[in-house]
Amino acid sequence: MPPSEIVDKLKDTPEQHTVVGPLVAYLVASGWKLEQIVFGKAEWRVPKTPSEATKREKGRSYDGFPVDIAVFDGPEYVGDYRHVLFLIECKQSNEQAGISQLESYFVGEPHAQLGVWCNNPGAGAPATFIYRSLDGRTILKRQKVKDLPRP
Repeated sequence: MPPSEIVDKLKDTPEQHTVVGPLVAYLVASGWKLEQIVFGKAEWRVPKTPSEATKREKGRSYDGFPVDIAVFDGPEYVGDYRHVLFLIECKQSNEQAGISQLESYFVGEPHAQLGVWCNNPGAGAPATFIYRSLDGRTILKRQKVKDLPRP
């Protein structure tokens, strides 16, 4: 069970309590600061289209896809789309749907270098990692939750 400082920020859904909360706790135990992770009730939103991204860049409201977990490169940069390091998606029931969703997130979050899909917070659980290469291509690797980046 994650600590109350994490549980208090979760939405009241089974997925949030069984996967998202424990994954956030795992990230914190791995050295990330809770203050640099957006999740739960404060879900990060990825713009649905390039025009929605332009609205976000101008500080206007925009239509976006909610992401289960977004990690920023420091607490001082939370909320700044230019500092999104990686995204984690937990909802999709199968790997292919999760991969498709992450690939669409990469369109809206060009600064993110990694997207992860997993539905089990255990360190040995399977996870699909999608990396963005320097030339913009995506590279898919099947790894484990324990392979999530550390600060």
